Amino acid sequence: MVKVEIDVEDFKENLIKALHATGIDCREIFQEKAPFATGFLTGHIDYDVVQSGTEITLVFSFPFYAKFLEWGRTPGKMPPVEDIREWCITKGVEPEAAWAIAKKISKIGTRPQPFIRPVINNRLIPILQKNLKGAF
Repeated sequence: MVKVEIDVEDFKENLIKALHATGIDCREIFQEKAPFATGFLTGHIDYDVVQSGTEITLVFSFPFYAKFLEWGRTPGKMPPVEDIREWCITKGVEPEAAWAIAKKISKIGTRPQPFIRPVINNRLIPILQKNLKGAF
């Protein structure tokens, strides 16, 4: 029989280091895979390691509209015209087209452009394993 003694504080500190490293690695991949128009999305993808009681959680955050990119937008609701106007300017489209584009999106929606789920589903566990091995 092998007896292993673990200092709880050292364990917790190493776990937090591994989660921070995982957050950094995943954030880089999210930024690389995210659709790019103005740079706002990629510049506002972040993570945090949150401690609450005995729980330690890795949390990723994205701008509010990331969900519309990830899942697409169903027809029915008009997107903010001002946001579309900013997109038009960035893409070299006449800003006056913003209302018509927003109206069309409200009628037909937009297609999904997944960049979050593929990372979470396919890359997170191997990245976390690598960082846990490095921390311990």
